[in-house]
Amino acid sequence: MTWKPVAGFITGALIAAVLVGGIAIAQTDTTPETITACMQGKVLQVPDENGECSGGAEPITWNIEGPQGPQGDQGPQGDQGPQGDPGIVSSTIRQLEFETQKTGWKGEIYCEEGEVLTGGGYKSAGNSGAVEVIAVNSHPVEDLVTGAQGWLVEVWGVNGQPPNEIWTVYAVCAS
Repeated sequence: MTWKPVAGFITGALIAAVLVGGIAIAQTDTTPETITACMQGKVLQVPDENGECSGGAEPITWNIEGPQGPQGDQGPQGDQGPQGDPGIVSSTIRQLEFETQKTGWKGEIYCEEGEVLTGGGYKSAGNSGAVEVIAVNSHPVEDLVTGAQGWLVEVWGVNGQPPNEIWTVYAVCAS
């Protein structure tokens, strides 16, 4: 018995039966990957409630899902997407020197309009020898009035005495 033509016929018959609504396919195998039906000549029949074929029909079983086929050809190239943002074109290091005794021991430097803060820091010109000075804060800041982004550094004299040192605060700004 040749199964290739029969399999094509069975597939076509099942599709027609489902569309017309005249036949319901019963799955009698307990494994959900297979379907069992009855075939007599060229007629496909539904097994009885016990899953058995009657009237000389032979049971046939096939898989619901076959093995995975070979990978298909690559599809056509898609359309080009929209242009992205230009990104960082250049960066500038803004700096401000401040003398700790005269400015309340903190320094702030801000990026200019159209620039974005990407980092910052500070350095000391060296200890005057009289008072030990340490940086206690170094972080990004935002001007609440203008919205400008910048960098702040605060320094303290360790013994509470006002230090007399030159410090530099840096803001790395990109545009």
